[in-house]
Parts: sequence; structure tokens; C-alpha cells
Amino acid sequence: MRSGRLRRADAPLLGVFLSASVLGGASAGILSKPGTRYDLLNKPWFAPPEWFFAPLWLASLVALAIVGWRIWRAVGEPRELLLMLWAVQLVLVWLWPPVFLLFGPPELALLIICSVAFIQMLLALCMRWDRLVLKLLLPCLGWLFSVFWFTGWIVVMN
Repeated sequence: MRSGRLRRADAPLLGVFLSASVLGGASAGILSKPGTRYDLLNKPWFAPPEWFFAPLWLASLVALAIVGWRIWRAVGEPRELLLMLWAVQLVLVWLWPPVFLLFGPPELALLIICSVAFIQMLLALCMRWDRLVLKLLLPCLGWLFSVFWFTGWIVVMN
């Protein structure tokens, strides 16, 4: 791994990762505003208010962007595979809101969350030597666990 410090030459690439992650997530979020389908679902008693998701969603997307950037900066053979896994989990993260809130069965949304969690655990295992990646992925996994729990309850109740 190269030095953990942000060098001037690294800033544009970090900006690309941040822009891609946040803009993709924002697009998914804007297109997936909870509406009639979500309103008709039976929700558990612990369902958070709608406004609760946006700040956590943004924080997760920023954390995932930094994880992708750190993987990009890593030196070694598995870098390409880890970047591919990172990109797949990011696309799955973007897919969850429209699938869950608009047109997918809740079971498919649950499968997406399980897939993202599996990939993030794999990334954490492969990047375990990078403490920043671990510090960023642990809260993301916590967020995924809460989304899994909420989505699982929706599946059971509907």
C-alpha cells in the first residue's frame, strides 16, 4: 500500500470516486422517492421516518467512495478483482432503493442487501491491512444490517 496520506496528485482521483458514488446514489435516491407502493406496505413498528435514510445514505456513499479510492491506490495482484467487487457492490447499493421502494418484490431487495453485505465483508477481509478501509466498512456493514433487518420484516409482513 502506498502512503496513507492524501497527496495533491491523488485528490482528482478521489474526486472522481466521490462524484461517481454520490451522483449515482443521488440519482437512485431521487428516482426512488417513497410513494404509493411503499406507503401500502405493512411496516414494522421500528420503521424509521423517511428523512432518516438520506443522511445515512450519503454518509455510506462517501465512505464507499473512499474505500474504492483506497483499493485503487493499493499495490498488488488482487487490486483489479477488488475494484470489480467494489464496483458491483456500489451498483447493487444503487439498485436497492428503486427495487425496494418502486417496483421490485421485497425479497429481491433483501437479496440485494445480502449480496452487498457479503461483498463488503469480502472487501474488508482482503483489505484488512488498511485500517481506514476497515473503519469505513464497519459502519457501512452496520447500516446494511439495519436495512437487512427492516427489509426482512417487510418481507415477513407483506
